[in-house]
Amino acid sequence: MNTAIDRYVISKVKKMRDEKDMSQREFADAINVSHGYIGDIEAGRKSAKYSLFHINEIAKVFGCKLWDLIPQEPIE
Repeated sequence: MNTAIDRYVISKVKKMRDEKDMSQREFADAINVSHGYIGDIEAGRKSAKYSLFHINEIAKVFGCKLWDLIPQEPIE
């Protein structure tokens, strides 16, 4: 089961992906993961979530800072 911070990051990344009009397939290719993995993450299946390595790759794809992908304050 994903934690509150996992859900925050997943939601934030999905919003950014949608804003860039990227399909799950395009995004998966950009961060070098399988196409189904992004679907699993966004659907909350199998406790799939992004790792710190993924967060770094995502920041490169979106041209943002790592801090833009995580909450600025602790989540209760």
